[in-house]
Amino acid sequence: LILKRKWWRQWVYPEWHAQAGQQMPLPEFFEVIQVYDTALEEDEEADFSAQTTWGIFHHRENEKDPKTGRITDGRNRVCAMLLDMMEDKLEYPDLRQEILDRYNEYKPDHVLIEKKASGHGLCQELRRKTIPIKAVKLTDGGDKVARAKTSSLMLEKGCIFYCPTKWALHVIDR
Repeated sequence: LILKRKWWRQWVYPEWHAQAGQQMPLPEFFEVIQVYDTALEEDEEADFSAQTTWGIFHHRENEKDPKTGRITDGRNRVCAMLLDMMEDKLEYPDLRQEILDRYNEYKPDHVLIEKKASGHGLCQELRRKTIPIKAVKLTDGGDKVARAKTSSLMLEKGCIFYCPTKWALHVIDR
């Protein structure tokens, strides 16, 4: 497994906090990004379209000194939090509406859609609605394994968080 489950971090109070294990209030996000992997190719009719929404934020983690018991500020890092996901078999009109609905719910700064043959029309149509769409090419000759290895650093460094929900665990376990 390339993207190890143990690297994902729950957004909960640490064990030394009075509310240990409980979900913390969400941080202030300076950027929100939605990412779509659409099944729009003719030969992919049986595949799922998937979406994740990410909040990007600055995080200064408090730490408890084991010797003194004092709480100290750790270093400030840029982190990401999984905010939403969708996985469904959707035809073009339903997928377009799904993107519009989720855009209106989260107001992301960027909506990334995997560039595929029939995805061009979807991107053009959504841009006309003033949605900040960017078509991205995810396959530069590499397969999903190569892309996972390339993108695992932030996760491995403990900078990717999730709220303890069943759907978030579904994303993590995929």
